Amino acid sequence: MYCTTGISPLQYIPSFPGYIALMNHSLRLPALTAALLMAYGAVGADAVQAQRNRKTVFGSTYTNLGTGWKTDPRFAANAKEDEKYGRDTPLVHAGIRTYSFTEVSSAIASHRSIVSASAPGYSLDLAKGKGELEVCRDTVEWRTVNGSPFAVIARVETYDEAATLSGRLTPANRTGTYLIVRGLRGYEHIKADINVASVRHANVRARAIADAGYKHRE
Repeated sequence: MYCTTGISPLQYIPSFPGYIALMNHSLRLPALTAALLMAYGAVGADAVQAQRNRKTVFGSTYTNLGTGWKTDPRFAANAKEDEKYGRDTPLVHAGIRTYSFTEVSSAIASHRSIVSASAPGYSLDLAKGKGELEVCRDTVEWRTVNGSPFAVIARVETYDEAATLSGRLTPANRTGTYLIVRGLRGYEHIKADINVASVRHANVRARAIADAGYKHRE
């Protein structure tokens, strides 16, 4: 015979403390989850907005190529032999960040390029590249954004055939002076040759072209 109390077993369940705690916990989970999602979402949104609001600061830093050249380690083993036979050993010069300069001399002038330690095989000629005899002068301007370089500005002089034949670079056989603007890796679309003789405030113009090219990539 079963003993009955007249109370349904279901009526006992809500009275158990464990059950009440479980119910309360279950009710709180959706609210807690929603709160966490909102919090993390807000943090992520704030980070994205902060990045968007980060101020773009353009600037310049300079490298003087008049001194500081060293033998290119890749050709150091041949340096003595080059000297013996009157050959010029390729040279290297520190630049900025991962960029540096190389220089290879000829009988008349030196050919200068920019290379990158983080991209073997990368080379940017500091020249107009029009087949003329060209000389890159010693001051190179790096155009930067928040300290990171994205373009260079260099002064290049061009000379006529008489200079090539005589081996003498003089104002008389100079055909032009230009500021070349060249984008670095990722900004190769930045390219301009500014004739210093025909453009007022050529340096200002060169920087403006470089900066506009950076903004165009953004």
